[in-house]
This record gives sequence, structure tokens and C-alpha cells, in this order.
Amino acid sequence: MRAVSVDIAVLWLMIESFGWALTRDEENNVEVYNITSRAVRMISSSTPSDRLLRFQHHQRISSSEELLRYIRKRQPGGMIKVEFVRQGKREEVQVKERPRAAMKRAVVLSSGGLDSTVAAAEARAAGYQLFLLSVNYGQRHAVELTRVPAIAKALGAVRTLEITVDLRAIGGSALTDVMVVPKDRTGEEIGAGIPPTYVPARNTLFLALALGWAEVLLADTIYIGANILDYSGYPDCRPEFLTAFEALARVGTKAGIEGRDLRVEAPLLRMTKADIIRRGIALKAPLELTHSCYDPDQQGRACGCCDSCLLRRKGFAEAGVSDSVIYRSAASRC
Repeated sequence: MRAVSVDIAVLWLMIESFGWALTRDEENNVEVYNITSRAVRMISSSTPSDRLLRFQHHQRISSSEELLRYIRKRQPGGMIKVEFVRQGKREEVQVKERPRAAMKRAVVLSSGGLDSTVAAAEARAAGYQLFLLSVNYGQRHAVELTRVPAIAKALGAVRTLEITVDLRAIGGSALTDVMVVPKDRTGEEIGAGIPPTYVPARNTLFLALALGWAEVLLADTIYIGANILDYSGYPDCRPEFLTAFEALARVGTKAGIEGRDLRVEAPLLRMTKADIIRRGIALKAPLELTHSCYDPDQQGRACGCCDSCLLRRKGFAEAGVSDSVIYRSAASRC
């Protein structure tokens, strides 16, 4: 019997991968079994061998989170004994779940853009394990989503998840419809009223998806890169909206009813773009991997003239930092 201290996700990978190997986790200096198994049995020390809990290959346990809930329901406590049966030969490994305090989790809404990346870096700095949630909603700038895997790797995220919700069927926005993306607007124009790039109820939908995943992950916090200074016209970036959503989570979820409140953190809410960039640099956020343009070309180059590009350019200039983004228009005007 070999006792090792591993996260429940490692145990899941052992079961999911169906490979035969003994590997070493150099960071934690422990050996981890990764064993092929047609039947995986999980028992606690106090469970008689004739009452083994059997996992078959086809059983509907499809994630480490589901496995963790299954174990906690049947085996309260820290130590789990796993018996692997391989071609009649039994191999056993004892796995110790890490303390809950070391598993503080946050779901971060990640678009691949500047603000959401700095928000994720804030979550990391606050000691959270990062679970990045991206939504492909049919946006014309879907190239931003291609940046998420590299951002996740740079930030050390535990997992990324992309969900498709095609909002082009609803339309009503320059980002999802045939409407024209506004260009070359002044700061006053950008800050006046609700812009054409507002996507109806987008953040409501995004936060609802994040809330569902947070419940499954047993996470207590959602991070969002909302900002009211640069985008004062967006109704779903206001603090009143975020506070109202927290109230919704308390009354509309199992977690809320059971007294496990879920917080929505918007650490960039009142920061200028220059301040966001400075903060991102201080947190070692991978700003060079981010994409901000609402109207990129087929090669993914930023237009340089939409509201998002103009705000990004202004922010980097005010922060006194060079931007790695390639703009197809070298001038500030298209």
C-alpha cells in the first residue's frame, strides 16, 4: 500500500486515462499511479470487502468534480483507498485528499481579452485555483477565444471550459448581427449612452453559466472583468447589476439555499484602462497574449479603430508600456 497526497483531480486522471504507468509529481515529490482498469473499486478502510463500491467503464461519472461529490457522500473523511483490478491482478493505492483550504476555487469568465485576463490574475493572487470559462456566442471577434488556452497555461489554470451559446439567433448587437461596428469615436462618444456593441443580456447569460459551473466545482467565487469607467454605457457592467446577480444566486441555487453564498468579484470595476494594464504587469498577467479588437480581419489582426482598440491603445500609451498587438491600421484613425 502506498500513501500519497494528491488532489482529487489527479485521482480522476488515474481513472480516466486508462494508461499503465507510475509517474512522479516532482512539485510535491510523490509517486502517482496511473493504472489501466476495466473495473475500478473505491473503498474506505472501514468498508467490508464484500461492499465494494464499483465503478464500471460506462458509469455516468464524467468529471473529477462528480467523483469528489460521490466520494464525499459515501466516504466522509480524508483517506480514500482505491483498488484497481487489472486482468485478475489487484493493485492498491491509498490516496489522501488535500485539505479543503488548499482547494479554494474560482470560476473566471475569460474572453481572451485584456480585462478578463487581469481579472484572472487577480483571482490567482487572491489564492484561488483558476477555472476559466469562455463562451462562444457567435461573436464576430471569436479570434479572442483562441487566446484562452495560452492564457490559461500562463496563469496556471486548473481547467478551461468553452460553452457555445449562439446569440446570432437573437442579434441586436454589432458583435452578433449585421450592424456596423462603430469606428473612430471620441472618448466622449464612447462613454455616452449604450453603444451598438452591447450584446443583449450577455453578462447575465455568462454569469448564469459561471454560476452553474461554480456549483458543480464547489467554488464560492466568480471573477468577471467588468468595468464601468471605459464602458459606462453597458448596463450589465454596473455594480447594481452584479449585486443583484449575487442575490439571485442566493435564492436560485442549491448552494444558496444551503447557505453557501457565492460572490461575484469584479476587481477592475472602477479602474482606468491604464490602471488595469499597470495592475496586470504587477501581477505578471500575460497581457501580450490578449486580444481586444471587436472587428479583426481574417488574419486576426486588430482594426485599431473600434472602441475596444482605441481604449486599449490609449491605456497602453498612458501606462507608458508598449503593446504587442498587431494593428492593421498603423494610425489611430481608419
